[in-house]
Amino acid sequence: MVDSIDQQSALIEENSILLARLETVEERIERLEALQECVGELEHQVEALQEMLTKIEALSECAAVLELEHRNHSFMEVFFLVFLLFAVFVDAKLSGS
Repeated sequence: MVDSIDQQSALIEENSILLARLETVEERIERLEALQECVGELEHQVEALQEMLTKIEALSECAAVLELEHRNHSFMEVFFLVFLLFAVFVDAKLSGS
């Protein structure tokens, strides 16, 4: 009878240990599930950031093109003014001769 009580006590103690381990495993599973949700949210945020980066790169390219066009227009304006000054100078020379 004593052996039976000792065995039952040992089994109860072992069951308590196993139950505690099971609870720990369940807690870990819950944390992993929460982490998986966080990872999913982060993946969506990364996708949104990649889209924004693509748009920023496109805007940067547009800005570079606009800057180049502005420089070309400035060059054309200066060239036109120099041409007009030259024409006025030639006209003045021809009128003065």
